[in-house]
Amino acid sequence: MLYPDDQHINLLRYSSEDAEAVAIAIGIARAPVEKRGEVAVLARTRALLERMHTALVEAGVNAAIAQRRDDFRSPQFLWLAAAFRLASRPLDRRALDTLTGAFNRWFGTDALSDDIAAASEISGRSLLTEWSASIAAMPTDQARTFAAKAKTLGDQPSSFRNFMDEFIAGLPPEGGDDTIDIEEDRAAWNALVRSIGKAVGRDAPLEQFLQELGLRSKEPPVGPNTVTLMTIHGAKGKEFDHVYVIGLAEDVLPSFQSVKAGEQSAEMEEERRNCFVAITRAREWLCLSYADQYRGWAKQPSRFLTEMGLSLPQDPAS
Repeated sequence: MLYPDDQHINLLRYSSEDAEAVAIAIGIARAPVEKRGEVAVLARTRALLERMHTALVEAGVNAAIAQRRDDFRSPQFLWLAAAFRLASRPLDRRALDTLTGAFNRWFGTDALSDDIAAASEISGRSLLTEWSASIAAMPTDQARTFAAKAKTLGDQPSSFRNFMDEFIAGLPPEGGDDTIDIEEDRAAWNALVRSIGKAVGRDAPLEQFLQELGLRSKEPPVGPNTVTLMTIHGAKGKEFDHVYVIGLAEDVLPSFQSVKAGEQSAEMEEERRNCFVAITRAREWLCLSYADQYRGWAKQPSRFLTEMGLSLPQDPAS
């Protein structure tokens, strides 16, 4: 397993999880306010993040616990993602169900995915093309416009980026109460597009774009100058300039269940992958930490620290 250059890693030991949270919060509070938006604290459990959030707030630092979202909330962006999936996989019934339901919510239409699927079987046309045909008779001009663009997307999946730009340009303007979900999803989508572009290139094909989109959380980015707190699972696909990974102790990371299952178990390998995900979220600087006690129980340093070739501190930091 490859790990970041240890010249850019700090390893800290504390007497307890409270001492760990307070010391890290004080360290972050010393950083310039304008840099805090590129700081993240990662932990395996939400309980550790909540303790960290309390410490940061008490230190006068804006912080937010990011909630992983596996899908978008607004019908507009649910429809967009489903249209992409149908363009890439023309017979995907689940994507058709999502597309049809989202569009019905959006425009008040009453199309039925079962009817569309049945018509597709008879005509031999793709599900997206058949859906577009079912919307073509709708009275709403905007609905017909989006349906026509979706048909073009189905015929030419490689044009998905142009389709995406035209879709976003056609969204309602900002400001109304009914646009809150749209604006959160728009911010999340824009951040995802940037992140995916950095990961696989801006010219990646649609199928690769969708693979990356499926791996990433759909929550909107936190506000400016705000420290992001995330579970390791929720951090997949994201990067920050400065990352703290806390709770690197046996029975925490790796988890008690994986330790019980044994070194050669699938559970331990999954925990090792989780650790790798966490430490590779840092672009410039990484701080790893652990405590001698969690919830009043003595803990040993995580085995993953020695696997990285790091020297363990002799004494807890004051």
